Amino acid sequence: MVNNCQHWCLPIGPYLATYQTTVDDGLLPQENLLMRILITAARAPVVLDMMRHLTRHGHEVLLTDSRAFPLSRFSRLKCKYFRTSSPGSDPARYRQEIRELAERESVDVVLPMFEEVMHLAAGIDEFDGTTRVFCDDFEKIREIHNKYTFIDIARNAGMSVPDTYLLDGPDALQDFADCATQFVFKPVYSRFGDQVLLGPDAKRFAEVTPSAQCPWVAQEFLDGDLYCSFGIAHQGHLRLHSAYQPTCFAGRAGILFNSAQEEDILRQVQQLVKHIDFTGFISFDFIRDRQGRFHVIECNPRSTSGVHFLNATDEASGMDSGTSLSRAVLEPDGPLIEASANQTRMLGFAMAIYGWNKKNHAYGSLPVWHGLTAASDVVFSWKDPLPGVAAPIMLAETMISAVTNGVKLTRSGTYDHEWNDFRTETLASV
Repeated sequence: MVNNCQHWCLPIGPYLATYQTTVDDGLLPQENLLMRILITAARAPVVLDMMRHLTRHGHEVLLTDSRAFPLSRFSRLKCKYFRTSSPGSDPARYRQEIRELAERESVDVVLPMFEEVMHLAAGIDEFDGTTRVFCDDFEKIREIHNKYTFIDIARNAGMSVPDTYLLDGPDALQDFADCATQFVFKPVYSRFGDQVLLGPDAKRFAEVTPSAQCPWVAQEFLDGDLYCSFGIAHQGHLRLHSAYQPTCFAGRAGILFNSAQEEDILRQVQQLVKHIDFTGFISFDFIRDRQGRFHVIECNPRSTSGVHFLNATDEASGMDSGTSLSRAVLEPDGPLIEASANQTRMLGFAMAIYGWNKKNHAYGSLPVWHGLTAASDVVFSWKDPLPGVAAPIMLAETMISAVTNGVKLTRSGTYDHEWNDFRTETLASV
């Protein structure tokens, strides 16, 4: 059963405590209705931003995670927190807990923010008709999450893609032994650059260990700059889009970002979303080559740091970002909402740890003080300071998990929520 660890703040208001609506025809209720929204993976900074957006617009937000001290739990906002089982260690139990929580708390919409979307989508039929899980069909998500099958889908949708080859065993490596430096190698299911090898030499090429149970891909190496995008879609209609460029990294996960408005990225994302008739959160990684062309290299059917560029008022439309994001999530129809350019965001606590090392800066030796002064921290806010102050507590719990599970610190933050279509290791409870 769910461990009901309610936040110390009071619920948003008694008038919302009994509010419930029915979802008709698989569509979400309109924006003028206040809703009870359950957001998963409360440890993630994007959840903190999402929670701030939605509560500012009047919705009641509930939070879940398998950790005891996720980042968003420390917020002063009036949200309940519920600790669940790990979706990676016991998916069936996790789904049951989310389903029972949604029924007990009269939740209208569940927003899966990370790869728990795979675990929930696999049992979507288990939910009753009064709660909508904001995601698409399991098989569709699975195919775009897979770094090999996604390339064919993207190519058929008219996106520009690099040559990509499936490696399903040691024999498949023979063709790449003499040209490994011209390729990027990565498991078909991975995230945040985990296990990615860029043009490896002979010694590192030995780390490529594909099997039938755990395939990899060999992808043509494209010389250029990394760009990312985040979108919200409803039945093939891209409702919101945010493009950005990570410029500083913790491992291969971005911690300093610049927003960007690139028409070619937007066009290709719209083509893919329409081609597969997609609903849910969807994100992409692109490489802009030296000729300025954008090539998509992989897809993540979840939220990413593009959410962070929606926390400023859209001066052109005069629309507050709480309204923009809320409408994009809850209203299927409407014009495209695009994040404005010329914004810089950072994960301040991560920059304090990794930003001082010049090798973590992708584009030149950017002084860390420049990033710290030019960027807005997505965690710390004077209006809601505790998450920023308490970040070391979450970091300590993450470090304990890293030691317990024998994984790198950068992976430990997501380890127990991962979905890999196979599971050979045993997850610990922390």
